[in-house]
Amino acid sequence: PEDLWNNTIVDMKGSHYRLQSTVLNKLKEKFNFNGIPSYIFINKKGEVAHTQIGFGGTESIVGKLNELLAE
Repeated sequence: PEDLWNNTIVDMKGSHYRLQSTVLNKLKEKFNFNGIPSYIFINKKGEVAHTQIGFGGTESIVGKLNELLAE
């Protein structure tokens, strides 16, 4: 429900996008994930380098990004 989504993101920093179900389903199929939130890390070669379902914490995400940037 859109109202719940709007109320949930109020206190969250960053950019948030609500997708139509058809777009979300295409992304799920392309990147092989089925949970929300999901994080898909793309390396410098444009390849999927890591996926994470669920929020593992800011430190986890920043650590993975720094690791990929160092490659």
